[in-house]
Amino acid sequence: MDPVFEQRLRQDPELARLQAMYLDGGIDGVALVAADSEACAACLALTDRSYIPSGLPALPLAACERQGACRCRYEPNVTVYE
Repeated sequence: MDPVFEQRLRQDPELARLQAMYLDGGIDGVALVAADSEACAACLALTDRSYIPSGLPALPLAACERQGACRCRYEPNVTVYE
């Protein structure tokens, strides 16, 4: 495993939880979601996509225009078949 990602897992319990869910097959991926319509362009450019946990951009994004006030979050993705 990538040492940088391992360090992120140790520092971010939510990311570690999502990684465990992904490895257990409980989720298909993780989405980065902008919290509101006031999100900056950098956040909006990366939202509503599914990532594997190791490919998730760290929050707040380096290019976020709302550093210290960014409200983006991670949400688990699950595919539902009907």
